[in-house]
Amino acid sequence: MPVDYEPSSNSPAQIDSNSFAEKDHQSQDAFRAGEDVGHSDAVLDANAENCLLDDNVEIADDDVEDVYVERDSTYSFFDNITLKEGLRYIAITKNLPRSTINMLLALLRRKLKLRLPADARTLLKTPTQVGLEIQPILGGHFWYQGIEYVLMTHFNNTTPRVDRFRAQIFIDGLPLFNSSARQLWPILMKVVELPEAPVMLVGVFCGHTKPDNVEGFLRPLVTEANDLQKRGLQFGEKNVRFKLHMFVADSPARCFAKATISYVGRNSCLKCTCEGTQVGRKIVFEDADAQLRTDLGFRGREDQKHHKAWKSPLEDIDELDMIKDIIIADGLHVRDLGVSKKIATGIFNHTFARFGKWTDTQKETVSSFLMKIQLPGEIQRRFRHIKFSGFWKGTEYRSFLFYASVIIYKDFMWEEAFQHYLLYFCAHTIFATKTHKHFWPQAKMMFKEFLKGFANIYGREHITSNVHNLIHIYDDCDRFGSMEEISTYDFENHLQLLKRLMRSGNRCTEQVITRSREIETLKKATNIVPTKFPTLIGTGSGLRLRCDFYLMMGFRNAWFLTTDNHVVEFLSAKEVSNSYFTIEGSQFESNEELFNLRKTVDNFPIQLSSSDIFIYKI
Repeated sequence: MPVDYEPSSNSPAQIDSNSFAEKDHQSQDAFRAGEDVGHSDAVLDANAENCLLDDNVEIADDDVEDVYVERDSTYSFFDNITLKEGLRYIAITKNLPRSTINMLLALLRRKLKLRLPADARTLLKTPTQVGLEIQPILGGHFWYQGIEYVLMTHFNNTTPRVDRFRAQIFIDGLPLFNSSARQLWPILMKVVELPEAPVMLVGVFCGHTKPDNVEGFLRPLVTEANDLQKRGLQFGEKNVRFKLHMFVADSPARCFAKATISYVGRNSCLKCTCEGTQVGRKIVFEDADAQLRTDLGFRGREDQKHHKAWKSPLEDIDELDMIKDIIIADGLHVRDLGVSKKIATGIFNHTFARFGKWTDTQKETVSSFLMKIQLPGEIQRRFRHIKFSGFWKGTEYRSFLFYASVIIYKDFMWEEAFQHYLLYFCAHTIFATKTHKHFWPQAKMMFKEFLKGFANIYGREHITSNVHNLIHIYDDCDRFGSMEEISTYDFENHLQLLKRLMRSGNRCTEQVITRSREIETLKKATNIVPTKFPTLIGTGSGLRLRCDFYLMMGFRNAWFLTTDNHVVEFLSAKEVSNSYFTIEGSQFESNEELFNLRKTVDNFPIQLSSSDIFIYKI
């Protein structure tokens, strides 16, 4: 059956015969081998590396042939670069030690008589005298290369196609070694208008604790940001306006940057004046109707208990709203490693008093069910046994929330608890994409009702700051976009790259600078030629719709939803004309809703069918 190509459709997870499909579902983590580094000096396919398949991922038997097709096309960019460029690309992306590179160069020179450098530093264009750029500050060493430098380096004398840059700034701490307290505190940046550009390292602090002085750590950023917001960035004859768009971080880093009390303090909420209550040894945050904080009130210290004795340099950034522009709606920390993890581990491990204890047989049955779920190819991390749920990564909890939680919890929750959980599930599904933006106000009420009913279902002592922060997600999304657009996943992936760059415990700051400068030579905008989507895979056995989403024959990647809400199994594709494709598939005769949410919030009825957010049982 031919169907029209719908670019916003995405492939659903398949769960035996009772599955559900999801249109334009949440963008999944595409962190694959080598993804965090860029491209060679030669012109490369902008998405070649992002589409690499992880060698450690299990591949189903019926997908093996498709994987070989994918890998062959992935490495095709080597056809357009020299051997020297290819060696440099591999050495940097795989973080090969200098001794290994030297041995490889010697082997190629001696056996193939090739004209190659004798030393790895020449091949990699390793910078020299980086130690001169490092400044001592209280608690450690600080290196700041600046926003303007990284952007000018990225564009490498080319002119941006956009007229403004809106920067997302991220800060966080990163422990480097298990046997040492040494840690990095990088300042990272992404530009909203440059989705194909990598995360950029603006500066980094290295010490045995977090920076003792927020002033010394953030002042260079504040000074430069104000300067750039006034004059812009000059690329030839074109001036590009600059705006420090928002700050994103986890709870401890947000409190550090804003100079407020710890996120577990009574007056710690960054968005409202809710005052926490002590329950046992915990501070819980039950108030869903507290007055919202304002930028004027924050700067005027209206709530003295909310602030530290010193002032944050961020308050000196022109046009930065200290409440609205420092966000909490981060899917990784608030949702995946926050509330979703709390609920899942609490149910699995019998932390919640009202939930029955699972038997070993039940745990094995659920784990077996999870591990058999065939997630689509863009989700590389498969489910593990629930006995390892305490060690699940954020991406595992994200997949569990959107693909499996509703099906599993329906069998282990009483009706009131399940309807309460549907508030959480539906609200996150809605805020995960602009496709459902018309439901955002309704989702805001869902989170509010979820907070109010949380104590009755899970226990009052479990209402942590993450649970409370759910009621503030709407304000951040309404200002900046869906939760996937303001997620910290890209930043956290870059943190892990920085950690992998460490080859010893000596001169850590110098190592970060050197490796980062080497990587920057691959990530320049002049090296990026954006791939045009959609594109055929092979002779029509598949269709790549985005870098991280493709339709292909085989159970995992064949399913999609049409614009008239029919679930279809992909069979083949062909290009009818330029950028117009016809997909042939087998359509299910019927589908039905998976659940129906019915709640009353503040005398306002909430009625939502799963089909309203494109989730079906087939």
